[in-house]
Amino acid sequence: MESNRSLDSAWWALRVGLGLAAFLAGLDKFFNILTDWSQYVSPFTAQLLPISVGAFLGIVGVVEMLVGLAVLTAWTRLGAYVAMAAHHQCQPHVDGQIPRHCRARCRDGHCRLHACHPE
Repeated sequence: MESNRSLDSAWWALRVGLGLAAFLAGLDKFFNILTDWSQYVSPFTAQLLPISVGAFLGIVGVVEMLVGLAVLTAWTRLGAYVAMAAHHQCQPHVDGQIPRHCRARCRDGHCRLHACHPE
């Protein structure tokens, strides 16, 4: 029975820690508290966005705050699935190159992420 208590306390510590981390990261992205997050978006990614980089990061911040709240409340599993899905999308590398398993479709100088399939 003692191991169940230790697992329960570890589960709560992770739940609170990860929930707060996601919520605070989203708050920071939404309000640019610690840094101007738009400087970390590659130019290639900025070209793919149909909206401004600032608006995109505001949306990302709201999603991160919602994930944090979901993890902290009764929707822990849903928040974990959303966080996992969001972080496993095709993200261009630091040098602006898209991973090999992602294809971009470009027409008239506008590129959109067409498909992303794991290798």
